[in-house]
Amino acid sequence: MHAIWRSLIGFAATTCILFSLAYGQSTAVTLNFVTLTAPHAAIGAPIAYQLAVTNTGSTTIQIITNVQLVAPDATVYNIFASQPTLAPGQVKIAAGQFTTKNLTSQTGGFVLKGFTRDIVTKQIVYETDIPLVISTVPANGVYASIGGQGPASAVLGYTTDFEYVVANLGSTIQTLTVNTTLVDPNGTQYVLTTGKAANYKAGANTVSAGETGTTQYSALTGAWSVRVDVLNGSKAVIATDTFSFTRNPLPSTIFVPTFTNTASTAGIDVQRTFINNKACGPATDKIPGGVGAAVADYDGDGLEDLFVNDINGNNHLWRNNGDGTFTDMAAAAGLPVGVSAVSSSGSSFADIDNDGNPDLLILFNQTPNRLFHNNGNGTFTEITATAGINQVTPQNNISATWGDYDNDGYLDLYVTVHADCNGTNQNDHLYHNNGNLTFTDVTNLLGGSTAADVNGRGMVVEFVDYNQDGRVDIYLGNDVGTQSFSHPNVLWRNDGSDGKGGWIFTDVSAASGAGVAVSSMGIGQSDYNRTGRYSLLVTNFGPNFLLQQQSGNTFLQEQGDNPGGAHVARGNVPKPSNPGTNQNITWGTAFYDFDNDTWEDIYMAGGSLLNGPTQYPGAFFLNNQDGTFLDLTILSGTATVNTSEPTAVFADFNQDGFMDFFQAGLSGHPLLFMNNGLSQGNPNHWLELKLVGTTSNRDAVGARIVASVGGVNLLRTVVNGGAFQGSNSLIQHFGLGAATQVDTLTVYWPSGEVQTLSNVAAGQRMTITEQ
Repeated sequence: MHAIWRSLIGFAATTCILFSLAYGQSTAVTLNFVTLTAPHAAIGAPIAYQLAVTNTGSTTIQIITNVQLVAPDATVYNIFASQPTLAPGQVKIAAGQFTTKNLTSQTGGFVLKGFTRDIVTKQIVYETDIPLVISTVPANGVYASIGGQGPASAVLGYTTDFEYVVANLGSTIQTLTVNTTLVDPNGTQYVLTTGKAANYKAGANTVSAGETGTTQYSALTGAWSVRVDVLNGSKAVIATDTFSFTRNPLPSTIFVPTFTNTASTAGIDVQRTFINNKACGPATDKIPGGVGAAVADYDGDGLEDLFVNDINGNNHLWRNNGDGTFTDMAAAAGLPVGVSAVSSSGSSFADIDNDGNPDLLILFNQTPNRLFHNNGNGTFTEITATAGINQVTPQNNISATWGDYDNDGYLDLYVTVHADCNGTNQNDHLYHNNGNLTFTDVTNLLGGSTAADVNGRGMVVEFVDYNQDGRVDIYLGNDVGTQSFSHPNVLWRNDGSDGKGGWIFTDVSAASGAGVAVSSMGIGQSDYNRTGRYSLLVTNFGPNFLLQQQSGNTFLQEQGDNPGGAHVARGNVPKPSNPGTNQNITWGTAFYDFDNDTWEDIYMAGGSLLNGPTQYPGAFFLNNQDGTFLDLTILSGTATVNTSEPTAVFADFNQDGFMDFFQAGLSGHPLLFMNNGLSQGNPNHWLELKLVGTTSNRDAVGARIVASVGGVNLLRTVVNGGAFQGSNSLIQHFGLGAATQVDTLTVYWPSGEVQTLSNVAAGQRMTITEQ
């Protein structure tokens, strides 16, 4: 008796039949088989397919996989065969394409079979049958089709993948233009891509892939479609096809977080004007900075405050008044404003001397960095001259991260450096905290100032204990990492003391899979899929990268829409001014449980390059609780577009148990997005924790927290870094869903101390001091 199985991912205009027979361990390998293009083609036009197998078992296994085509006369043609070996949890994907013309001249109804067989018995375990229709060549010789893995039916916010085929099956060359269009349930059309005229030789074809999120355009549910049109030299449509899909309402159990921009009523809506320093030099890729922001309770009143950089010198220290408003205290606090603060770039709060008062590092563009010690009375004293954090030659400093890499109880510092005014790279710096308000440059631990690893165009960095061995590692995100004048991202594993007074950092970028070559803008880390391991999100000028950590401390790229993918790549976004598609740019990012349902969500700040005319929206992704995310930007109210090169920093500014965030850029008005969860009646519970180290560094950076709630472990770690030119609140936030308490709360301190609390009540911000 064959059992009927449900396909993991739906697809349009395709019927699948799945079979299962039990043959030992081979049943632990599941099959997902789809056509990526439409399940129809003219003879001579290609059809693309994808076969994915997943080992859901607990042991490594080998399986046989096959793809076969059955013609109308029942002749069977072998398309693909392999014998992959899969470790537990591993997914392997095979993709290919074929044309029936190379196999047979028949037209009509075909069947494409994808199946797995037991390695020992050779009998079929899983099979998916996809009906195909092959037609004759159109009279004009031009054929187009569009289809995709979909899914054909999903909830609102789910992305849609499609691939389209354009083929000149005639005997003469043709000049063709290809456009794609999204059509909403009301018939409104949105141009996705506008092609350029291209010559197609006789027999030539192209297969192109696309991806779109309907909620980038509208919150409508119902029947949507993507259409491909092929135009001739006279701009007449001579071939067309449509891929249809539906987007359904969200379940009533989902409380979509919404946000209100309160910057104006909060008193922080200070517009900024970008001034391009044309005397700087000829570099076209020089990032000028000037968008930084940092969060901390600088005056010890229990409320999170904001420091905001301005490249023109108009820095602000916004003191949180506790009533939804803020007061600028920068001048009164002794922080630089006006002429002395020109070229202010990024910023970061950290308690560098463990006195309980957050100190402030201000990064500068081509001007020495400045460090301010918090006096504990609402004022700061500059200690730059003696701190030892400045380079001999001023550099283009961008971002910073703090972490105690040697666990001596004091926070060390890493500063990223971008290209200078002449487009010359300048090296990053690792500084060791000496425990007396001074630092020593120890970049030699990373290979020295001339090492390639520290001479990319540094953009963003964080100390994070990715392998949970009690020592914070360093993950560096570089700009334009694909170019020879920069460097891919770098992951240094902290291997501890060398026994000779030094320290060992090992570059595991390649071995771990974390060394992606992208234009890194922001870094977020989370156990978003509850595996007990930290995955890393890297925002990008282009598709984002989600590095999902596997067993063995390696990473797989799972940002896309394939089986196992998270659907957060977001490679293209709507162009606000002209029809067509813009490449995505997202910057500052973080994972937080914005709706308190126990699953961490994502916000990514959007913005243009160098204050360019085209603006890019931010993106809000809701965790779909199955390893995927839903793009609900429009529904969340965060689709505002008015800033350039933005940073985003996160905190619960009004202490209502729902996470908020501040966003600003080179020009325009800042945004203070306050979470409406409480006023909208979101019933989910929460817990917020402030950790105070004693043997460990006082900020508890590097501490790992495990909250056990109803048999589920929720994981967070204290990180000071990863934000583009800024730093987030160090108070850790947990969404608890319906739970009114945390059953056990375990803190793994950097010192090695382990502290466990039981039956911790929800709905509070509590302080835990290291014992």
